[in-house]
Amino acid sequence: MKKSVRFGTLILGISLLLITSSELFGQKVKPDNVPDEVKQTLLDLQGEVKVSQWVLDGDVYVANFKVDGSSAVIYIQSDGTFIKSTTLIPKSTLPTAIIGYIDKNYPEFNIAVSEIREELNVKLYYYVEVKPEVVGAQASVLTFDNFGKLLTRTDPDGFVTPELTPKQKVQQKADQEIAEENAPKGKNNQKPKQETKPAQQTAQQPKQQPKQQPKEDNADPDETTQPKENKPATQPKTTTQPKTTTQPKTQPKTTKEDPYANGDAPAPVLKAFAKKVLQPENVEWNTVDPFYVATCTVKEQKNELYFTKEGLWEKTYTFLPEEAITGAMLKHLESTYRGYEFITAVKETRADKQDKILVEFYEKNNKKAMVSTSVVFDKLGRILKTYKAEEEQPSDVYAKLSVESINEKPNEIPELAIAAFKQKYPKITGVEWSEDDEGYFLASYFGVRGKEIVVMEGNGSILEIRTTANMDNISSNIEGYIKKNHKGSQIYEYYSVRGIVEKKNYYLVIIKDKKTNMLTPLKFTLAGQIMQ
Repeated sequence: MKKSVRFGTLILGISLLLITSSELFGQKVKPDNVPDEVKQTLLDLQGEVKVSQWVLDGDVYVANFKVDGSSAVIYIQSDGTFIKSTTLIPKSTLPTAIIGYIDKNYPEFNIAVSEIREELNVKLYYYVEVKPEVVGAQASVLTFDNFGKLLTRTDPDGFVTPELTPKQKVQQKADQEIAEENAPKGKNNQKPKQETKPAQQTAQQPKQQPKQQPKEDNADPDETTQPKENKPATQPKTTTQPKTTTQPKTQPKTTKEDPYANGDAPAPVLKAFAKKVLQPENVEWNTVDPFYVATCTVKEQKNELYFTKEGLWEKTYTFLPEEAITGAMLKHLESTYRGYEFITAVKETRADKQDKILVEFYEKNNKKAMVSTSVVFDKLGRILKTYKAEEEQPSDVYAKLSVESINEKPNEIPELAIAAFKQKYPKITGVEWSEDDEGYFLASYFGVRGKEIVVMEGNGSILEIRTTANMDNISSNIEGYIKKNHKGSQIYEYYSVRGIVEKKNYYLVIIKDKKTNMLTPLKFTLAGQIMQ
C-alpha cells in the first residue's frame, strides 16, 4: 500500500513538473489565433511549411516545423518581426572545414549538436557542440561561418586540448607499419642483407653490384648507411659507374613536384576534387578566372565543379532531368504555365548553402517561335526570379543563376515606402518597384506562391497584397464576362487580393489584347461579379 502511495505521489510530482515546465516555456496556440503578420513572415522566410505546433512565449510566437526532414524552430514577434531560427542538421552535412577542425582539436569527441542558426541582422552560421564519450562530460560550443571558418569557441572550465588517445596511438603505429611495408625496396628491406654480406663477396661478383648500388643511393643517408658506402674501398672502378645511373631515379621526383602531374589543375585542386566526387567519368579541366573548373559525368549527369587555386570548393552546377523537378517548383510550373515544354534544368550547389535551381522551358504559345522562359528557385522552391520570353534576358544559364537582386529601385520611389517595405519584409530579395496609374507604389517580388505585389502609398502605408492565383480555379463567371465583353483578349495575369485598409478581398484579372498587346486590369468580387 505504501508503495502504491509513493508511486502515485511520484507520478503527480512529475505531472506538476511537466505542467510547470510548459508554462515556463510558453503556451500552445491554435493556428487560427496566430496573427497574419506572423504567418506572413514565416511564409516569406520558409515558404509553405506545415507547422506542427505554435507556442506563444510573451510577445514572441514560436513555430515548430520540418525542412527537408530536419526539425526547425523560428521565433517571430507578434508584429511579424523576425527574431531568430534554428534548424537541426545531420553532422554528415557539415562542411569539411568544420569536420577537419573538430578532428584536429577534439580527437575522439562526438558531435552532440549540429545546427544552422540565423538571427536578426546576423548572417547565417553553424552552431556545433562536441564532447567526449564520458557520462556527465560538459560540451565545448563552437560556431562557424558559411565557409567553415571558426567564429567562436567556448570550452568548459579546466578543458585541456586532448592528446592522442590510446586508440589513435594504436592506429598511428599501424599506419607506420603499413608505410614501412610499402616503402621502396632497398631502402629498409635491403639493409639487413647488406650487413650480413662481407665486402669481399661484392668484389667477387661485380655483375650484381650495379643492381645494389642504386638501391644504396636511394636509401636515407643515416648513420648506418654512410659507413656501408665507405667499406668497399677495394671495389673495382665499375662500382663508381652506377652512381651516374641515379639520374633516372630523380626524374620521378620532379614530376611529383609538378602541380600539373595528374591533370590540368594544381595538386591542391586535384586533391579536393578527389574528395568531392566519387567515381567521376570523362573528367576535363579548364579555367574560368579565378576558378579551376572540372567538367565530369557522375551517374549519367553532367557536373561542373569550381575550385579556387588553394583547393577550396566554391560551387557545383548539375544538369538535371525533367523528373527531378518536384514539389513547390513543379506545382508552380504546372499551375502557371500549363502545357509548357521542358528544355533544361540546372542546380547550383554552393559552399555558402545558398543553393538555386533554374528551369528553362517553352510556354505553350512560344513553342513554335522557340523563345524560352526561365524561372530561378531557391532550395526550398521559392521563386527568386522569372525571365519572361517577351523580355530581354541573359543568354546562358550561368548568368541567370547569378541573380541576387532583380532590379534597382527607381529614384522616384519615396524612401518612406522603401523603408516601410524593408521593415515589414526584411528577408525579401529581388524587389521590383513601380508606380501605377493611380499614383500608388508597387513592390513586386516572387515568393513561394508565385508573383506577389505589395501596394503602398508614398508614406509607407500598405493598402493591399496581391498574390498569384491558380488559373485552373478561375471562376466561370469571370471567364464568361471576359469572353462576352472583351473579345480578342486573353487572361494574362490572375491575382487574389487581400485588402489591408478596407478589409475587402477580391480578384484582380489582367487581360491582354491579342492584336495590340494592351493590358487592362479588371476587378471581380469573390463571387465572380465585375466591380465597377
